[in-house]
Amino acid sequence: MLVALAAAGTLALVTGCHGGTHPSETAATSATRPSASPASTERAERPGTTPSATPSGTTIRLVDGDGRDVPVTWYDMKTARDAAPSNDFSVVSRLQTTGTCTDTLAPGALFDDGAWFTGVTPGAACSWQGDGPLPASDRVGVVQEGSTTAHLWASTVTLVPGDHHRQVTRSTVSGDWAVWSETESTDLYYDNWRVFAADRRTGKPHVVATAEEFTGGKKLPFYEATYTIYQDRVFWSTTPASVAGTQKAFEPEVVSKAISGKGAIDVVAKAGDQPVTTDSGVVVRTSSKLRVNDTDDTDSPDVKKETISTGFSLVTAHGLQPLLRISPTGPIDRDQEPSAVAAHGNTLAFAVGDTEYLYDLATGTAVGFRGAGHEIAVPDAREGDSDAESEASTINSSAVTGSFATWTFGGGSGSLKAPVLVYDLKSNTLRRTWVKHNGGDVWAAGGYVGWRSIGQDSSTTTLTAWR
Repeated sequence: MLVALAAAGTLALVTGCHGGTHPSETAATSATRPSASPASTERAERPGTTPSATPSGTTIRLVDGDGRDVPVTWYDMKTARDAAPSNDFSVVSRLQTTGTCTDTLAPGALFDDGAWFTGVTPGAACSWQGDGPLPASDRVGVVQEGSTTAHLWASTVTLVPGDHHRQVTRSTVSGDWAVWSETESTDLYYDNWRVFAADRRTGKPHVVATAEEFTGGKKLPFYEATYTIYQDRVFWSTTPASVAGTQKAFEPEVVSKAISGKGAIDVVAKAGDQPVTTDSGVVVRTSSKLRVNDTDDTDSPDVKKETISTGFSLVTAHGLQPLLRISPTGPIDRDQEPSAVAAHGNTLAFAVGDTEYLYDLATGTAVGFRGAGHEIAVPDAREGDSDAESEASTINSSAVTGSFATWTFGGGSGSLKAPVLVYDLKSNTLRRTWVKHNGGDVWAAGGYVGWRSIGQDSSTTTLTAWR
C-alpha cells in the first residue's frame, strides 16, 4: 500500500464533459443455483475450503486474526442465473448526462429509500481549460427515488473563507446523514480537502474538517480517500500529515473526527485505508510486506518484497485488532491486493483480482466467487491489450445491504460489457445482469442496486429495485 506520489490516485477533474449509455439488461430463462467453483479449471469440486489461486499460480488462503484458516465455500460466477427485468428487478430511474455544457449530476451514494446523494457539476465547468482555478463550484443535493431532478442543498462556497471554487470528490451516507469531500485542487500533488456533512432533513452543510487543521497549514499530496460514518464520527483515509509539503512516497492512514465538526482529528490507523462500517465497528484495510511479482524494463520476471495491502483490522479504543488477511504460498501479482471493500452488518465484502469474498464477522466463515463470470470482451482496437484485459477481468467495485451483495468488473473506461452480479444472502442464489459500457461502479442500499455505464460522450447511472 506504499504510495509513490506520481501514482497516488486518479482525481476526476471537472471539465464539464462525461460519458455513458443506457445499459443493456439481458433476460434469460435459466434458473440454476450457483454451484461450487473448482480449485482449478481442470476439474469440478463440491463447495469446500480449497484456497484460491492467483494468475501466477500462487495459492491464497484467508487467515483470521488468530492465525486460523478461514473456511471458504466456493461458487463459480459463470453459473449465475441471468436476471430477468420485471421478474427479478425493475428499473427505477436512469440519470443520463451528455457532453453539453449543462449542469451535470454525479451520483455518489445511495440512501436506503432509493434516493441518490449526488454532486452537481455546473455547466460553467466547460469553460475550464485545465489551468488556474475552477470557474465554478460543485453543489450537492438529493435525487428522490424515481426522479431525475436534484433538489440542491445550501451551497458550501462560503463555509471555508479564502477558497477558490471547489469540486466534489467523494461521498458516503448513513441514515439521514451525508458526508462528502471537496477540493479546489486539480493537481495530484496537492489536495486541500474539506470534509462536509449535512442532515438530509435540513440540507444545511457544515464543515467537519479541513486539510489545514490536519497538516498545520502545509500542502498535502493527493490521495483518493474513502469515507464512512460510524455512530457520531466520520472516518476517512488520507495522506499522512508527516509528508505534507513534500513529495515523499507514503502509506495512507485513517483518521476520524466527530461529525459535528467539534474536537480534533484523530489518527486511528497508520498504514491503513478504505474504512467501512460493520456491526462490530469500523474495519480498515491494512498492509504488510509480501513478495510481489514485478517486471523490469525487459519484462523479465522479478520478485521484490514490498509493503502492500494484505488484510483487514478492526478499529478499537486500544488500537487495531487484526481481523483477516490473505496468506499466499508464494509471490503474488500487484492486482492481488484486497480491494473493492464494502460492508453492511456482519458482512465484509472485498475482491482479490477476479475473486469476490464475503466474510461473516459473526461466524468467521466466508463465501467466495470466482471464474470472472463473463467472457473478456474489449473493443477490437484494444484486443491483445493486457491492461484492457486485466481491467475486464478485475473486480472494481462492491456493495452490500442486509439482503444481498453486489459487485462488478472494469476500471471505469466504459469500454467493456461486463455483468453486475447480485448474491442473495438469505437464499444463497447468484444472479447477474449485463451492462454494456460498464463503468465499473456499483451501489446498493435497502432493496436497490445502482450501476454506471460510460459511453463516448455521455454517462448513465441506472437505479434498480430487486426482488
